Amino acid sequence: VALLASSKSAPDDGEKICDASAGPDACPETGSEAAGRLDVWRDRWAHNQTGWHKTEVHHVLREHLPQLLSFTPHPPRIFVPLCGKTTDMAFLAGIEYVGEVLGLDGVRTALATFAEEHPALG
Repeated sequence: VALLASSKSAPDDGEKICDASAGPDACPETGSEAAGRLDVWRDRWAHNQTGWHKTEVHHVLREHLPQLLSFTPHPPRIFVPLCGKTTDMAFLAGIEYVGEVLGLDGVRTALATFAEEHPALG
């Protein structure tokens, strides 16, 4: 699983993407106005207010993935925007036919937590 952190909220305002799996200093804060939009989410992560995360793979993904994979002749690269630490990424990475899973989030703590919980995928 490739984990990327974005410090900006829109690609057209000079988005900086870095590899969060390279360590805590790989993605420095930018202080830009766009980065400030993420403060609410950073605060929620800092105070462990992440009740939206599920411990199970989303049932719709589990149910429909075989059909979705049947449409591609090559192992797909799957992009998971605003991934947080979703278990869906680990599930997708464990499927032999999936080529790569790419998760993107604006909160490094979320990505670091995923990497800690799934060290074999980093």
